[in-house]
Amino acid sequence: TSTRGRGRVVGGAAATDQVIEVEASVPAPLSSNAWYGAMARYRDAGNFYYLRIGGGNRISLRKQVNGSTVELDSASLVQQPGVHYVLRLEALGPVLRGYVNGRLLLEARDTAHRTGAYGLGTFETAADFHNVLVTQP
Repeated sequence: TSTRGRGRVVGGAAATDQVIEVEASVPAPLSSNAWYGAMARYRDAGNFYYLRIGGGNRISLRKQVNGSTVELDSASLVQQPGVHYVLRLEALGPVLRGYVNGRLLLEARDTAHRTGAYGLGTFETAADFHNVLVTQP
């Protein structure tokens, strides 16, 4: 429920190919810096991929490399507080894909992170996560 700083939960053994699917929502409008989403190939706090719904009605696919953020793809997404969105992040070989409610919105190729755990994350917002499903195809 905290809206300060970042929140993360990470689980599972390190794996190469991962699909993370989760129902997620926020109780209040997002500020311009706030975001929530799913993480893949999480090695540590400075190295992972993530699919984030952020303030300003944007969704993006990003990576952290040694603590630096790189945006790989982005799109418009009008999101409303209290509405659950089904987020799906696929990390299959070098291909990364981001889906919302079954619709492919983002895609990129990258090889910075080849293996890692999975997780959920927030920044400066509270979020509700339900029905987390993680598979290794």
